[in-house]
Order: sequence, then structure tokens, then C-alpha cells
Amino acid sequence: MPLIVAAILSGACFAVIGVGYYVGAKHRVAMPYVGCVMLVTGLLFFGGRASFVPYQQSPLLYIVSAASGTSLFLCYLLMQKAVKIGLLSSMWIALNLNFVPQALFCALRYHEKMGVSRWIGLSLGVLCILVLSRQQAVGAGRNDNTAPSGSHSRLRCFFILAGMLIVNSVFLTGTKVLSYHSLPEGVNLWTRGGDFFYCLSYAVGVVFCLPYLLLRLPYREQFKPALISGLIGSAGAISGLGFISYCVSHRMSGTLCFPLSSITSIFGGSLAGILFFNEKPTPYFYAGNALAAASILMFLV
Repeated sequence: MPLIVAAILSGACFAVIGVGYYVGAKHRVAMPYVGCVMLVTGLLFFGGRASFVPYQQSPLLYIVSAASGTSLFLCYLLMQKAVKIGLLSSMWIALNLNFVPQALFCALRYHEKMGVSRWIGLSLGVLCILVLSRQQAVGAGRNDNTAPSGSHSRLRCFFILAGMLIVNSVFLTGTKVLSYHSLPEGVNLWTRGGDFFYCLSYAVGVVFCLPYLLLRLPYREQFKPALISGLIGSAGAISGLGFISYCVSHRMSGTLCFPLSSITSIFGGSLAGILFFNEKPTPYFYAGNALAAASILMFLV
């Protein structure tokens, strides 16, 4: 399969995760509950196919997995805050700009090509977050009477969205770190332990989610929608990660693979929100989509 096609298909699958979030938000299910279902499902799936890698052989694999699992939990917490103060579609765009810090990391750490156009793309990504924070602030003003107004609201929204973007990039960045780490037997660490990385990352995420769930047990009526939305998201995540794994194992450039996946996921998830979940697009929504697309296109030049 051509790598470009695989990257696009990964984005289409990841858009299904957004559908799961929309279903959960529609039924007022907290995002960590949805995330916990996704993490447990992913743990069971990858746990059944992963080959154990001893710590002594690859301590880097355990370190990267721990960081990735922790970042997943933090992302769910920030998503819950974002859902309360604005439109879910804006949050979805911000989540899918995770290629921006990931591409910057690859350029600085592994010297992947980062020309003028990609620096412009990075700047457009930051500008997109600024615009989306305004969109979120507008949503907060409509939906939350206790929300701060004006610059304080926009600043809070900016940090929530920027935080989601950064922590959501850790997981995919981990795949690149492992793909660049060669083992004595002549293969990279990703090829040797990619499934184990997924398994361990999800396990760490579950360890963080369980105390959260025990301290904040969901109402009984939330169990079914949480399960349904989590399983929908899991289907998208597992299939999307399968295509990403294919791209990474074939050493597709991170500055090409992840932007292609992101733009497909952004438009797919946003369109689903408008068509099926009555999301009301505003000028800020359209501007955010346009800036996100421009940012991605600059990375592809």
C-alpha cells in the first residue's frame, strides 16, 4: 500500500474517535470515562498480540511508554474542561494539530527537514489555536454563566487548547523516537516492540484513570453511553494506529505522515459534528479550519 494512502486512511479512522467523543458529549459523559473505555479496549487488543520486551533490553521503550500513557490521561482531563466551555468541534481541531510539536521535535532531535514553509506552517498552527481560543470563549459565554469573560476567558481557553495540543502529541512522538532507536539485531525499537509500546502506554493510562473513576463514579445512566462512545472511539483508534504503524515502520517522514493524517481527521470529525450532532459553525470555526488546513499544507510543501 502506498504510504500516502495509508496516512490518509489513518486520519479517516481517527475521525471516528471524534464521533465517539461527540456521542459522549451529547449524553454529558465525562471525557475521562470515554477515555478509560478506549484505554481498556486498546490494552486488551494490543495485549493479545504484543511480544514482551524485558526492561533490561530496552529501558527507552518503558520510559517512552510511561510518558505516552500519562499524556493520554492528562489529555482527557483537558478535554473535559474544553467540553464544558465551548464547542467540541474546536477542541477536535486543536487535538489534531498535534503534528506541530511532533514535527518540531523531529526537526530538532533527528534533523528531519524543516524548511521555511514548515516554519510558516508551525506559525499558522499557533495562530489557529489563538483563533480557536476565541471560539471557545464565545462558547463559554453562551453555555457557562460562571465562566470568566473577555481576555481572561480567552487566555484560559488558549492554555487549555495549547495544553491539549502538546500532551496529545507525546503519544505519536513516542512512535518516532522508537523508530529512530536501532537495536543490535539490525531492527529499530519500533519494529521490535511497537505493539508492546501501545500495550504499556494504555496500561499506564488505565492506572491513572482508575483512581479518577473510583473517586468520581459515573451515574448509572452514564454507563451505557460511556461504553458505546468509548467502543466507537476504540474502533477508530485501533484501526488508525494500525495505519500509522505501517507508515512508521516504513520510515515515512513524520513531517509528512502526521500532517496528512491530521488534515483528514480534522475535516472528517468536524463534518461529522455538523452533519450528525448539530454543531453550529461560527466564523471562528471556519477560520480555525482554514488555518489548520493552511498549516498542514505548509508542512506538505
